[in-house]
Amino acid sequence: MKRIATRIGALVVMACACGTAHADKVVIKDAKSGEVLATAEIGGKAVKIGKRSVKIEKAKPPAASVKANSIMVSLDFEEATLEEGIEFLRRKAQEFDNTEKDPAKRGLNFIVFGDKNFQPPSITLRLNHVDLHTALKYICEICKLELDYTDQAVELRPRK
Repeated sequence: MKRIATRIGALVVMACACGTAHADKVVIKDAKSGEVLATAEIGGKAVKIGKRSVKIEKAKPPAASVKANSIMVSLDFEEATLEEGIEFLRRKAQEFDNTEKDPAKRGLNFIVFGDKNFQPPSITLRLNHVDLHTALKYICEICKLELDYTDQAVELRPRK
């Protein structure tokens, strides 16, 4: 179960992403006392909290995540560097991105964070017909990177 906490004024909203058998639930707590003020289903009816009525809606995934999940790739890396792997995925994303009609907007931007001491291992990996997100997860596992998406880019950074 994934939990996300967001502070909104004097409230803390705890979103609990449950498995497919259960609806996504939200618990709204007082930030100071931790007292549960309300629970609600995401996309359900508005919940009354004091004088306020709150409607909880599911957030849209970042645009880069949507693209990464829609682009299918096959790859065969033998002792490739992280830079070579990312450049390969960048080219494939541009080639197979069918979410954009404008060729200038096709593909994905990749940002790799790390200081000069960051030396990822070489990548030896063979994958056939997987979405680009899955390929990135394998590369991140090999190189000990965290993967994150924004609307504009795929961000990779060394694990802490």
